[in-house]
Amino acid sequence: MGVVPLLFKAGENAQILGLNGEEWYEINGLKSGIIKDSPITVTATSKDGEVTTFETKADVWSPF
Repeated sequence: MGVVPLLFKAGENAQILGLNGEEWYEINGLKSGIIKDSPITVTATSKDGEVTTFETKADVWSPF
């Protein structure tokens, strides 16, 4: 287990997407051997059930 830095797409950020950090996040697209800038889909669900899905890119590279 570890930390993977994810980058918002150009022109997007937490404020624009309406995220406040209290959401439940589901991250899809991570795999062993991830390559920098690989597309990663994030689904954020707020406490009231509102769902926001957005694309990010991984800012790492791993040979594993």
